[in-house]
Parts: sequence; C-alpha cells; structure tokens
Amino acid sequence: MDQNYVYAYAHAAFDANRDASPRLFRLTVDHGSYRPFVRDGKTGAVETNLSDIFGESNAGELTAIAVYGNDLVVARDSNKLVILDAESAVPKKSFDLTAQVTGLAFDKAGRLYLLSAGKVFAFDLNSGQLQQIETPGLGFGGAISVDPDGNIVVYDSGPDLQIKVYSPDGKLVYTAGDKGGRPLRGPFNPEGMRNVSSIAVDGKGQIWAVETGFYPRRVSVWGRDGKLVRDYIGNTGYCGVGVHLYEDDPSVAYVGPIELKLNRQDRTWKVDQILWVPGTDESFEINPINWAQAQRFRSKASGQMHDYLFKPADDYYNDDVNVLYMETDEAHNTWQPVAAFGYAGMLPPNSVSRNIGSPLPQSSGEFAGLNAYDGFFWNDQNGDGKVQRSECEIIPKGGKKSGLSVFGGWGARMSPDDLSFYADGIVQYKPIGFNPGGAPLYGAGGMRDLGIKRTGGFVPVPGENEILAMCGDTGYPGAVEGVDSQTGQLLWSYPTRFPNVHASHAAPMSRPGLIIGDLKIMGVADVSPEAGKVFAMRGNMGEDYFLTTDGLYVGALFQDVRLPTPHLPPREADLVGKELDDYTERTEPFNGWFGKQSDGKFRLVTSLATDAGLIAEVKGLETVRRFTGPKVMVDEKTLAEADQANRERKAAALIKTAYVIQRVEQTPDAEAWKKIPALQAQQEGSPEKAAVRIVYDRSNLYLRYEVDDATPMLNQGKDYIRLFKTGDAVDFQIGADPTAPLARKNAVSGDERVVMSILNDQPAAVLMRPVDPTADKAAAVTYSSPIASSHFDRVQVLSQATVTLKREEKRYVMEASIPLSALGLAPTSGLTLRGDVGFISSNTDGTSNVARTYWSNKKTGLSSDEPNEAMLVPAEWGEFKFQ
Repeated sequence: MDQNYVYAYAHAAFDANRDASPRLFRLTVDHGSYRPFVRDGKTGAVETNLSDIFGESNAGELTAIAVYGNDLVVARDSNKLVILDAESAVPKKSFDLTAQVTGLAFDKAGRLYLLSAGKVFAFDLNSGQLQQIETPGLGFGGAISVDPDGNIVVYDSGPDLQIKVYSPDGKLVYTAGDKGGRPLRGPFNPEGMRNVSSIAVDGKGQIWAVETGFYPRRVSVWGRDGKLVRDYIGNTGYCGVGVHLYEDDPSVAYVGPIELKLNRQDRTWKVDQILWVPGTDESFEINPINWAQAQRFRSKASGQMHDYLFKPADDYYNDDVNVLYMETDEAHNTWQPVAAFGYAGMLPPNSVSRNIGSPLPQSSGEFAGLNAYDGFFWNDQNGDGKVQRSECEIIPKGGKKSGLSVFGGWGARMSPDDLSFYADGIVQYKPIGFNPGGAPLYGAGGMRDLGIKRTGGFVPVPGENEILAMCGDTGYPGAVEGVDSQTGQLLWSYPTRFPNVHASHAAPMSRPGLIIGDLKIMGVADVSPEAGKVFAMRGNMGEDYFLTTDGLYVGALFQDVRLPTPHLPPREADLVGKELDDYTERTEPFNGWFGKQSDGKFRLVTSLATDAGLIAEVKGLETVRRFTGPKVMVDEKTLAEADQANRERKAAALIKTAYVIQRVEQTPDAEAWKKIPALQAQQEGSPEKAAVRIVYDRSNLYLRYEVDDATPMLNQGKDYIRLFKTGDAVDFQIGADPTAPLARKNAVSGDERVVMSILNDQPAAVLMRPVDPTADKAAAVTYSSPIASSHFDRVQVLSQATVTLKREEKRYVMEASIPLSALGLAPTSGLTLRGDVGFISSNTDGTSNVARTYWSNKKTGLSSDEPNEAMLVPAEWGEFKFQ
C-alpha cells in the first residue's frame, strides 16, 4: 500500500464456479472503496484481469506485489518481475529471473528486496541486477518486509518457525517468537508462530504476522525487543459458524476444535488448547468454518464417564463423514478420533479440501477399488488415531445412491445417553459395543431404519425416547416433529411453511407462531417440571424460535431482519447487561447453540456479531407455563370454506400485475403527480412501503418514489457498483426489447435495472445491464459469493439522469428523469414490456441493506447474497403498458 491506496491481487472469484481470471485492483486507504486504474484518461474495470494487463490469454498468477511511488512491482509465476505504472497498471519494464519470486518489499528509500528459493536478495530496478544478501541462520524465507530503520524482516518457515530481523548488510539484529514455533495441537503457546503467510511492519516498528489456516486464525504483533505485544484471534467462519459451548463447563467455549478459556469476571478470553488437527498420515479435520458444528459433551454410555467431541457430516462443505473424538489421556489433554462413519471417498489420503458441490474423489491407497460412495464404519482398534483398512467395515453402494445415510442436518447431535446418532431416513446409528477405553464401536449391526421417511435435521432429546426432526426444504411443506426413537411413531408435528434458506425468501413478515426458514435445532434444555424440556431453532430471517419437546410453541427472540433494527454498538462493553431482543440475527445466521449450562443459566450462541461468536444469556424461560385453552371445533363445512379460500388465494397469485404508463406533454410537477395512479410495493406486516408512479414523454421517462421509512434514505456506500447492497435505494427494472421471450428465466439483451440512491452525498442513478453487446469491457462487473456468480456487461453511473431527493420525517421522496435513449426505450402507444419497481431498505445506520420490497416480485427475502440480489429475474416481473 501507499499513502492513498491498497493494491491487491485475487487469483479466483469468491463464488461457486471458481473460474474467474486472476486480477489486480486497488482500494482507497480511508474507506476501502474501489478505485479503478486509469489508462489514457479512461477509467478501467473495477478489477483488472492479468490477461488485459500483460496482453496474454493465459497470464498465469502473481506471486508477490509491492509499491513505491509510481512503481507497482509484481512478480509473476513465470519467473518474471514486472514494473507497472501504479496509476494505470500499464507495464513499464520487465525482468527475467532464474527462479520464482515469493516475496517483495521496499524500504523507505525505494530499495527493493525480494525472496526467491527461500533466500533474500536486493534488486536494482534500473539495471535489473540481483544481489544476494547473506542472512546467517535463515532456514527458508517465507515472507518479507522492511522496518522503518531499513532492517530486513523475514519469517523463517524452516525448522525455526520464527521471525528474524537483519540489518541491510545481513547481520542478525533480533528474533521474534519461540524457536520451533507452536505445536500443531495441544496446549496453545501464544509465543510460537505457525504457518505465517505474510508480515508487515507498522510505523512504530512493530511486526505484524498473519497466520494462514484455521487453528486458529491469528494475527500476532511483535515489538522491537522480539516480545509478543498482543495477538488478534479470529474471525470465525461465516456468521459465527463453528462456535459452540459445553453444558458441563461454562468457563470454556469452542470454535471447532479450538478451546477458549473464558474469564467472565473481567470479560476476557484466550485460546487454551487445540483438541485435534490431523498431522501426517492422520485424518478427520474439524473444520471450524463448516455449518454443521461440533458438539462437546460427556457421557457414561460406556459405563464410565468420558469426554467426547462429535463432528457431524456437512453436506454443504462436502464433509461427508461423521466423526467421534475422545479425550484419551486426561492428564495430558490428549484428544484423538476413535470412530467414524461416512463415504469411502473421505478415507485417507482424501480429505474435505475440494470445491463446494464437487463430487467425491475416488478412493486410493489401501482403499483403492472402493466406490467413492460406498459406506464405511471405522473403529480405532489399535488406539493410534489413524485409519487402517483392517479397522474398517465397508457397506457397498450397490444400486443405491450411497452405502450409508450420512447427513443429520446442520444442528445434528449425538445422544449423550447411548452415543446414538440419526441421519436422513430416519436411520439410527447405535454403538454395538465399547472398547476398554470407553470408545464406542459402530457397525452395520447397530444401524436401524426407523421406518419413517424424513430428511432434514435430527436431535435426540436427552433422557427420553424422542428425536426432534426438522424436516423440509424448498418447495416442501415443512414441519418440525417429534418421533419415537424406539418405534418410529410420529408423536407430534408443527408446520414450518417456509423451511430452510430459499423458501424463507418468499415468507411474509414475522408474526407469533409463524416459523420462517428453520435452519437448525440448536439444542434442548430442561426448563422446569411444569414446562418440561424446551428446544431452540434458528430461523433464516432473523428470529430464534422456542418450542416444547412435545410440540407447543413458546415464543421467539430477536427481530425479523426485514424490519428496521439497531446496529450493534462498536464495543462489547456497551451490550453488557442490556436486552438484545430489538436486534436481529440477520439472514443466513448459520451458527447457533442453545443449552442449560452447569451453573444453571440458559445460554445461546448468536450471529448478532456476524463473523464472531456472541454469547447471550436467555432469561425468562423459567416463567413458561402450560395452560388449557378452549376447544376448537372443526366440521366439514369449515374445512370446505377453508379449501375454497385457499383456492381463491392461489388463483389470485397467478394473475399477472399490470400498470399503465401514461404519456405526458411536460415534466410533471407535484400536482400533476397526484393525478397519476401509483404502484404499491409493501410486504405484509412491514411498516415500510412505497407508492411508485411512472410517466413518459417523447424524450424522458419520469419516476417518483414515495417511501415510508423510519430512517429515510441512508446509504453510506462509496462504490457505485454496490449501491444496492450498502443501504437504502429505489429500483426500476425493465425489459426494453419487446421481442424478448415473455417466459424467460434469465436476463437477455435489453433487460436492465436502474438503482437510485445517494453516492458521495448526492442523488445518483446507476445503470446495470447483464447483457449488453455494446458495452466497453471496462464497464463489466461480476458479483460473486460461495454459492453464485452474476455477471453484468455494463454497470455505470447514469450521468444523463436527473435525480432529486427530499427527506421528510419517516419518509422520503425520490424523483428521476431518465432519457429514453439511455435506456434503449422507444415507447409507442400500446407497447407492452415487462418490468418491476421497488425499494431497498437499510439498517439503521445506512451501511447495509436488510430488505428488498417490490411491486411484482415477491421472492425477494434474500438480502445476504450479493450476486443473487444483483441479478434480474424477468419471470417475476409484471407488465408495463405504455399509453
């Protein structure tokens, strides 16, 4: 980085396709917004592909970058060092080297140092001369920086695993970190480093070291004396996934296998130990970014009390194996896997490190010849924690999809009573015995189909013969149910009309008793003798739901994400002792743990702090009481009337909405607008709504949005390409080509949207076209996430548009005049086009969107996936008829 910009390189898109070209870009230092490179006075793409910079169809990858003045130096994997103009990214000079460069750093005088083959060199940018600097004691340089005194700072990724600081002439000045680094697992030593990927030095001369990997994610800061100043642990995975508590010990918390020691008195915590990370020839990683999280518990199922940790399979992250770990040596805090069952493609040497949604690799090594989807049971018979073929029972796939049913949902739990586990089917896996050390033994003899067909999430109720089954997915009338674990009998059922992620996007606003987007069962707790046991479920639209284990609705915590809710304060201390119910869990809150801990308190792990774990105490459950309600009589007449009402609602939903766009002879004023019929955009139950009016004349399209909003038109976004994500906005969508297929699912040429909001404190309009053959390549933007990618040929500020904004108390009015030619429109009387209008709502400080509300498209509940929110959905549009 320099005084103005951070220069960055990305080698792949953050999306499911993983096919984006390597690219270079820069961001402003002050607020992190994109600042495209400018070439010949023309602004380039927000992210510039390497192929465009170097004029090569396959430009390879970059292995290091550094900047000084107007020189942006990049190292290519083709053993080339290239000087780019820092303003335009145009190559100025190129040097061929004999080996790949893995690190670059300038000193304050502009002298360039580099790492190649683990050695340190000085490089002259004028002559191209390379001079090795002798660095005694350096095993293999893995990262490089320069401090304010001109000393060369190197991370030694050889056996020493520590930072070594050398003078410019190669004399060792000091080291930082324990020699030999930190053990892979076991008690955590903060003075040791591991897997450092990059280092930097701040203005005080402090060294910042970034460790790659998950165990834990860590940035450590070291002083000039080589002593640890502090470290930063985290963040977690998406929405705080991986965070779970331990009912028997409220002084600890976990992120996957990472044990944190909590000091509740002074509200501090530290990493205490790492239970398990597989080393060489070992298996079964407990990945803390998985959405199916681990479970720490104790059990006397073997006859003696033992400590266990269960990692359920995660179908989203291709982690197709269930694993039970056990503390095998309490005196030395030694944990290791003792049993597992899953798909054969997960057996060593294979692992979970593959792209989301990709098929399992074929089995290899001593498991060669097995089908990847054969099932296996593994029991650690020799106690070494490693998988051998002789320890496995194979269940052939045969003509079925797989040999075993593996998945039990993101909230899957193992029963502490007997160490049984339940998977889709419903299939029970129960130990067939225990070894002398207390490890359970699983096999086909302990597998039983309960005879009730359910898929979803399964949690056994401790102390009872009941399984909680959260069933359903998109397009399925879901339910949460109680099932007898002995007989498979359905005990009770509670409907969840909008189950899981995608169905929740079409749900109405929340109301008591309505469960929206049930994601996982977070846990069960014994509340009182009168109320019995209660379990908690996390919803996809911001709420948590509580029910008794016999199917009675208790209540909900937190707010629907589509409602205006406060933003978390900047400090945790500001929340201590405060009620949290006015906040929202947001959308896609994939973490979650609930239970009653040994100190008698009910606790909940929330996603309120996004990519961090926030633990809340749940109060009031002890006041839950049962009551006897009045009888409800249902007869055949009532059922017939309800059936008829349902048919009428369904028929009404099929009627396509239409709006007549009137022609005017002059720009409408306030009085003229009142005479124009309005489109209405509102979600049932939401206080926010919009009245939208549209007219046109021979040159322009005119739009007027009157929006009820408690925090009118707040948008702190600095990038025009993301205005629809960074706060309030209004939206106009239309298919300008009258010949385009009406039933099209995907956008075609002529389909476009205009997003209007505040940009740099002024009203602005942004034109977005997914398909535009006339667009300059620099106007293209691809929006990406782990599950989707949405490409736009053109995203640009619509400078021809005139946009005005008037804020009033709890509402705003936004008007726009857009030249028809800028939209590619040539309306004539009787022309019918498809389109939509709506508004996007922000959180209370205008930093992010929380809801999308449209006139025609009602499937807009998603507000946590940028590419899906960007894309146009013509199939959900209504009709615009030009007068």
